Amino acid sequence: MSNFYLDSIRDSQKGYIDDPWVFLRELAQNSRDSGALEIKIDPGGHGSDNEVIIFSDNGKGMTYREAEKYLFRLYSSSKFKEKTSVGMYGVGFWTVMKFEPDEIKIESYSEEEDKWAVILDGSLNHKSAECKLEKFGTRVTLIRKRVCSDHESFCMELEAGVLRYCRFIDRKAEKGKLLHVKFRGKLISEGLKYDDGISLKYGGRNFEGVVGLGDVPKVSLFTGGIPAWEGSTLDELSLVNNKGKDKNDYMKSGIAPVFHINGRNLRVNMSRRELIDDNSLQDVLKNSRKALNDLVQICSDHAYPRTRAKKVWYRLRKIYKDITSSYWKIIMVILILVIPLEIVLLNKFLPSKAGEVITPDVVNVERYRQYSATVNKLGDGVIADIRYTPKENIWMKMFTAPVFDRERGFIWEGSSGNISQVASTSSAADNFRINIYIRNGGDVFLPHPSGFRIDEDSIRISGVKKVRVKSSVSGEIIVNIPGYNKTLEYSCSVQKEEDDPGNRKKYLNIPGEVRFPDEVESRISELFYQNMENKISKSIKLANILIDYDISDGTAGYYKNYRKNDNWLKKVLEIGAGDCDVVNGVLCLILRRSGVRSKLVVGLIGEKGFVLPQLHSWVEYYENGWEIADATAFSNIRSNNTGPGSGLSFIGTDKNGDKEKGNEILPLLIKMLLLLLLLSIFPLILFYKENLVKEKERKKKLNPRNQVKSRRDVIEIGKSYLLAPELWNYNFDIVEQEIITTISGKNISIKRAIRLLKQRKLFLGKAGNPLVDELKGSDEVIIDSDNSIQHSLIRLFYGIIDLGWLKGLGLDFENVNGTELSTGFISDVNQVLEKLSWKDLSCVSAVNLDVHTFRDIDLSIISYRKFFRKTGYPKRFIALNMRSPEIGAILELYENSRDLAIYRFFKMITEKSMFFYIDRNISFVKILRTILKNG
Repeated sequence: MSNFYLDSIRDSQKGYIDDPWVFLRELAQNSRDSGALEIKIDPGGHGSDNEVIIFSDNGKGMTYREAEKYLFRLYSSSKFKEKTSVGMYGVGFWTVMKFEPDEIKIESYSEEEDKWAVILDGSLNHKSAECKLEKFGTRVTLIRKRVCSDHESFCMELEAGVLRYCRFIDRKAEKGKLLHVKFRGKLISEGLKYDDGISLKYGGRNFEGVVGLGDVPKVSLFTGGIPAWEGSTLDELSLVNNKGKDKNDYMKSGIAPVFHINGRNLRVNMSRRELIDDNSLQDVLKNSRKALNDLVQICSDHAYPRTRAKKVWYRLRKIYKDITSSYWKIIMVILILVIPLEIVLLNKFLPSKAGEVITPDVVNVERYRQYSATVNKLGDGVIADIRYTPKENIWMKMFTAPVFDRERGFIWEGSSGNISQVASTSSAADNFRINIYIRNGGDVFLPHPSGFRIDEDSIRISGVKKVRVKSSVSGEIIVNIPGYNKTLEYSCSVQKEEDDPGNRKKYLNIPGEVRFPDEVESRISELFYQNMENKISKSIKLANILIDYDISDGTAGYYKNYRKNDNWLKKVLEIGAGDCDVVNGVLCLILRRSGVRSKLVVGLIGEKGFVLPQLHSWVEYYENGWEIADATAFSNIRSNNTGPGSGLSFIGTDKNGDKEKGNEILPLLIKMLLLLLLLSIFPLILFYKENLVKEKERKKKLNPRNQVKSRRDVIEIGKSYLLAPELWNYNFDIVEQEIITTISGKNISIKRAIRLLKQRKLFLGKAGNPLVDELKGSDEVIIDSDNSIQHSLIRLFYGIIDLGWLKGLGLDFENVNGTELSTGFISDVNQVLEKLSWKDLSCVSAVNLDVHTFRDIDLSIISYRKFFRKTGYPKRFIALNMRSPEIGAILELYENSRDLAIYRFFKMITEKSMFFYIDRNISFVKILRTILKNG
């Protein structure tokens, strides 16, 4: 090959790391991408002047044509579109030139072609050779003149390079399995691990990793197990052309995270020094940060065990953070919570239109010509679209079933022969307006509120007044609807139905062979002479005892399969359950047995202007007019006593004997809250269980040190975070761990400590200090200074109030070291302070204040009155070192010129004291004027 080609090869490798053994990585990468399951690396040349490397694999090999097209050409690769391939740029193989070989021999044996081999010299001139491979694969042999001092030194350097670049390689086609790499016949392959301390393994769909705690921050990233990048922090991986900080830029000593990460779909650039920032890399970074947080959490739990309640609370907060970190998760949660609530509200306040479940011909007369009050699912589904005004809760009657048939129960007596033309009547005042949408024509019932009469002149079919109106034997109004998809409109007005003497016997009639059991007959006979209210209420209770209200398919099946032509009452009592027709049919029989005229009514339940999606049956009994009774779950639907229908009374109960339901808004809200709670708890339980299992698995993998050492580690983590938060990926979970011990025995977090520092409410002290003992009964947080483990962390809390140091000042509140001069000077200074605007500020002599002339001490943040009463400490004061040169000079001046000495003292502290610096309203003129007045 030409010198130009050699120069091109050298140019292509300028971006590679300066390591003469980096070609081992590139050869191993090619073997992996060829599907090899095993790589053998052997040193040769022992006993000669040459150093030889034999690198072989059992991959699929390559044809000579492929070698010409891809191997022997720069920047040409057949693996560019293969996601699990590591190489793609066509330059890696030629890193073998870093070995400076005198001879390169390439042998390959593939399924597609016979064996072939070529030999290249140092100038890349080539010639054909014999391939001695007996199995599929490729072998590369590199030969050069001896460079190392001896053969063993060469083998040691080669082994170090192999361990550096080849021991973590995985198989291309089999996720999670290692590619066996053998050096001199010894297997060196192993999974990612961290041997230098505490660590935690983690992984995902296309990557695996291990995070540990070390002395120096480090991130080692592999692609397919082959080293690809090394840096200090995870954030450096996301920055284009970021070389990363030097490890010493972070900290000389301490504790820091160490990552070893192997990704299968990660891409590197041509120089192999930078990773391509794509979704695969971001997924690795996200999970690596989470693993670091889990490691710290487990270490913290081992060092400072938490209660179960705190663990649950922490997990709930974690779930909340996880959900709120992603817009998609927020949208999904909103949909999960809102959609069911919308369904509940729509079902409650906007009932569905008719015709959505069953055909809307339930008002059609033909459907009920042979109606019998037995469970037959006639009322299932949504009925015709019926709306009305005013929007009140009403019983809307369709037809009555007054005749009791031995085999079928209560039946409608209407038939085509019994229909007669209804004479037109004068219009009455509109009390109810009803609109019905009807798809199928024919004779249809006109539903109307119980206690109301239909105004025949108001009936319109799609706006047309010409209507054929009929009446049945039982008084139902029937209209003939021509064609399809018509709108029926009419009005109803209040009209109390009068007694019909001719029908009295019909409403008491029961066939003689229809009898209740003797015990029941005895109870019914007791009702005969009681007042009407007792008859109705006790009859309902007895009907509920005999028959369970059940609308299930199973109960309907019992009736369907029951033997035919049998006594209806006998059949019902044997089954013991049924729908509204059955329960109220039994109630009607009981009432007739007790002497109350009654009939079964079939109709609809109206709520707030809409009709509920099923037919319903109830009982009407006569007492100065026809009244309503219902022994089923629909007993909470009743006439509105304040509007139309006020002439109707209601007596009914459900299975629990409640006479009426209360306000329905509160139960609806309770249901909504319960629904929200259930929807929230279920995913939380799943998430909690999943994380609990993962935590147990991680604890098994984690091998924490003894508790004392673990506590030191966690404290050092907190310290490291405060000094270099980028090492820990700005993970605020670290500062939320309760790792700082207080005098009370409770631990607080770094986050809370920092918050208290800003408020100047954080104290430091140890048991036995009188100041500490006096503050114990307060709410102040006092960090335990006896805990030596946390000293290194506490040193970073600038602004903490050290009660030990405060006690050690040796404050003299009385005789000021026994000198009259000092006593008089401090007394005069405090008088001036009092006449200025600081009545709560004073100066106090501090016996043990050695270095400073004075120190500002502000305890006003303490709200515990007992502390100041018991200790005698002012809330704010200036501790003076009376032995300091500055104070000494002022005291000498004080003997000769009292006012001038006090002025100089104030001039000194106003320039340096934080109390005076904060209040800029104090001028030297005002101070001098106050001193002179005081004198």
